[in-house]
Amino acid sequence: MNNSNLGIHDGVHFVAEDFQDFVEEDSFLPSQRGHLYKWIGGYPLGMGGQGMVGLWIGTTRSGRIMKRLAIKRSRMLRRRWIAAENWIGPIRTGVPMGVHAHRRLSKLSKRHFLQYLSHRIEPDAHQVLTFAEYCPYGSLDDVLAELRRIARANGTEPHHIPEAWLWFLFQELAEANHYMANAVRQEDVFAVHCDLKPDNVFLVEPDNTVHEHRYYPIPKV
Repeated sequence: MNNSNLGIHDGVHFVAEDFQDFVEEDSFLPSQRGHLYKWIGGYPLGMGGQGMVGLWIGTTRSGRIMKRLAIKRSRMLRRRWIAAENWIGPIRTGVPMGVHAHRRLSKLSKRHFLQYLSHRIEPDAHQVLTFAEYCPYGSLDDVLAELRRIARANGTEPHHIPEAWLWFLFQELAEANHYMANAVRQEDVFAVHCDLKPDNVFLVEPDNTVHEHRYYPIPKV
């Protein structure tokens, strides 16, 4: 693995080794009691302007997969880390604003937002680890890229996403934005998604209770 930059987050360069160290470090995921015996990391999911994300798998002693988690590592420059407006409560002992919004929105609608599970603050490194649900179908951008790849391999035009699902996608995104604009006002906190794009629309398993779209993956933000 070379030293080429994979991305920049808030002016902090992440290099390939940073990402590898992140997905191989399991000290922040102790095994749980019961059937879960061991966490296995090392599956990079992506990197962007807000940090890096890796997949972790919880297994039994025999190796059976019991749970999957997506873990996002966000690192900030010191000047932003110590800025009071980036925290709910005291700096270092409170909750980062982004984590607070994620946790609040995921409680309001499990269907529209990635489910927040937990977080861990690492003050000395000016970073936050956020534990969230894993999206097995990746992002909308992944789907579009795969359609383009198949088309190139076959020498054809890319297949179109079904129109019925596109209308469903627009409806879900509109409802998610409604939650962000209105549902958190009781706390005088306004959530605004400033980076809504195919790469940040995630796809989870179909929901049989959504009868008219029960065969399609559910989009979340």
